[in-house]
Amino acid sequence: MSDGVVNVEVALLEPQVEQELRTALTASNEYAYERFSRVDVFHRDVEDGIGSVLAYALSDGVWVIVDGTLVDKTTAAELARDVMGRILAS
Repeated sequence: MSDGVVNVEVALLEPQVEQELRTALTASNEYAYERFSRVDVFHRDVEDGIGSVLAYALSDGVWVIVDGTLVDKTTAAELARDVMGRILAS
């Protein structure tokens, strides 16, 4: 049994806000960056002592946010990308 939890949030962004967020995340040395087709994915570990991670996916004015504990950043990034793919396909 695990006490881990993963939250997924989705926000709609104005184009300028999306670009400012993308620019800030790209400039940060705290986030790893990957691009998949039209989706930009940023992810990082959070130093909080309980193994938290953050992952963001950005595309076409949609921001998917995944935060969780007891999950690695690669899994969180894959989840963010998968959720974004489902949103863009709908």
